[in-house]
Amino acid sequence: MDKIFGRPAVPHPSPEVATNDAVRLNWYFEERIHNYTCNCNKNSGQFTQIVWKSSREMGFGVATVGNFTAACALYYPRGNIKEEFLENVLSP
Repeated sequence: MDKIFGRPAVPHPSPEVATNDAVRLNWYFEERIHNYTCNCNKNSGQFTQIVWKSSREMGFGVATVGNFTAACALYYPRGNIKEEFLENVLSP
């Protein structure tokens, strides 16, 4: 089952904040701290998975129960593979 990869549910303070677009944009903002010369993803794992060159499909969802809102994403094929960052997370 190495081909599907899911990001963990991420809690958000309110449904208004946790729209699909808002969460993806928040994850993409990790690009500001990503080091394109490192074959790693220190503190930028959400960003690197979103832009992972080899991933072809993404499923994304947001759910709210009471005051708890969570976002989750699935990727196929999975990304964030150790030692493959330089060829899959390309510098702008």
